[in-house]
Amino acid sequence: MARHNKKRNVGLIYEQLIMSMSRALINNENEKINIAKKIIEKRFAKNTELYKEFRLFNALIRTAGASESLATRILAEAQKAALDHDPEKLNKEKSVLIKEINYNLNKSDFYDQKVSDYIHYATIQTLLNNWRSGSPDIKQMAVHEIKIHEWLCRPEETITLTDQRANGINDLTVTVMERKFAKKYGDVLSGRQKMLMQLYLTESLDKLADELASIGLDARRAMRKYKKVGHNKILLEKTNKVQNHINDVSLAPTDEGVVQGMVLCQLLNELNGEING
Repeated sequence: MARHNKKRNVGLIYEQLIMSMSRALINNENEKINIAKKIIEKRFAKNTELYKEFRLFNALIRTAGASESLATRILAEAQKAALDHDPEKLNKEKSVLIKEINYNLNKSDFYDQKVSDYIHYATIQTLLNNWRSGSPDIKQMAVHEIKIHEWLCRPEETITLTDQRANGINDLTVTVMERKFAKKYGDVLSGRQKMLMQLYLTESLDKLADELASIGLDARRAMRKYKKVGHNKILLEKTNKVQNHINDVSLAPTDEGVVQGMVLCQLLNELNGEING
């Protein structure tokens, strides 16, 4: 029976890259953000076998609410698509991807990042591998096809962010952003910071630019108001310096702009707490 290797699971690796980038953004680690983004852009480029497998994998992991007959057809089409992949080239691309992650991200726990629905990620990857195998494990393949058939027929979830995502953004990114930030960072980030993260990860650049501009405007207004009604002497002594920083900071829809926006959101929370406290 084939053994699942999570380091060669295209769905898991992609999600873990997004998770690493998200954590780096929260920790203001711009270099790590850029590294993860470059790895994704280069290794998951549209002309690669890795991208072809990821698209197929993503369709299987994200599809829900299918009827039994439709799920059967989806599996049949997925098997045809999997057989169209070049296994040798795909394995080489995965090896290069793993090497690049190990060398550039240099985190021993990268592959230990926990992913929701891990069992289905493992099942899908093992099934794809089995379909392409020259000597497939028929019993294992049948068991996994039944499991994925059931997965495709599960009740469809309501994903509120779907209607907000940019054209071409993949469903896995949306899933990561909703689940991981709600569960892992729900107690850390404010609602506005979460919105920034959502717009950043879904590459909604126009909406991101508007939100950053709005945050800058609100921060300037809050600072002016605090100078009039604030009671914290230490903070009041620093208001001019902080105000100058707000006026000078770049809030373009870039990595740095998002980091600055996250900081201003935190400042806004503190100022509003002082004003309304």
